[in-house]
Formats: sequence, C-alpha cells, structure tokens
Amino acid sequence: YHFISASFMLVDADAFFQAGMFDENTFLYAEENILSDRMAGIGKLFYFNPSVSVFHEKGVTVGKNYAERQQALMQMCSMAYYYRKYRSYTRLGCAFASFLHRMILLVK
Repeated sequence: YHFISASFMLVDADAFFQAGMFDENTFLYAEENILSDRMAGIGKLFYFNPSVSVFHEKGVTVGKNYAERQQALMQMCSMAYYYRKYRSYTRLGCAFASFLHRMILLVK
C-alpha cells in the first residue's frame, strides 16, 4: 500500500475538497495515509514524477518546537487514530502497538 508524501505534493483542489480535505483529528502525522485513503475512495490516483527533486529537511521545524519524545508521541497517537478509524484495527491492537512503541522510546 502506498501513500503520498506531504513534504511536497500538488493536489487538485476539487478532488481535495471532494475527499474531505485533511482529517482535523491529526496534526503533522498520518495526514498522508488518511488523504491517500480518502482520495482512493473517490477514485483518484497519485502520480510520481521522477524528474522532480525536492530537498526536505525532515523534522527541522518540528524539532524547534517539540522534543523528540513529544514528536514520537504525537506520531504514535496519530497513527493509532489512523489505524483505528481508517483501517479498522481494534483498540486492543492499537494499544499493544502503542505500548511497544513507548517501550522502544524508553530504551533510546
């Protein structure tokens, strides 16, 4: 399963609105997954143009405002939300994945 990258994308405005735009329950993480699912749901496809090159300094803006653990927690919460709402994973499955993720963070 493939997702778009939100660091650089162009989206048809009509399709974006038809798909329901971004989900207001996430911030910074999981938007690509959700928008990809929503666009696929209305029959839209994504295209990759290999002639375009973009340099994205991942985490630079976020790193100025949030500690690494805060970023990881936001990502974990957004992804758990995505898997529960859009992929129908159980709460127990998401809770177990969150637990494992937190244990990994403690070891770091």
